[in-house]
Amino acid sequence: MTFEVKSGLNPFFKYIQSFQGIQSQLEANLKARNLDTSDVLEILPYDIRLVSVGNREVNYGIMNEIKVIIREPKTNGRNIEIAYVRPRLAEKNNGIRLLPGVANVTSYLKADQFDVEVELTFRELSRYSEQILFLDFAVYLK
Repeated sequence: MTFEVKSGLNPFFKYIQSFQGIQSQLEANLKARNLDTSDVLEILPYDIRLVSVGNREVNYGIMNEIKVIIREPKTNGRNIEIAYVRPRLAEKNNGIRLLPGVANVTSYLKADQFDVEVELTFRELSRYSEQILFLDFAVYLK
């Protein structure tokens, strides 16, 4: 999932990038291994990363917080934070790994679709960058 961080975003406000109607690949991945959703005990966030398009260096240190939230489509109430990071002030790199949460997201991924939001807050005015969000989940079987 790719998105742009526009330059000049105000540090007093939260910037939210939404991805809606993401197709869950859970059933297809399980079927390829001769399993189905009844074999799943739980699913946890495993590896959540932002990587700059073209592997360009980005000053993630201007970001105060980065959060990733998973949401059921068509409902505004049911959502859960699945990853978080507070970058170090001088953190410059071509990507940043978020700390995965311990929330069980099985019900979200068993659905046909789910939504994801990336919430960014800044320490200073933002600078333009293009980012790719990578989501990997760990599936634990019964």
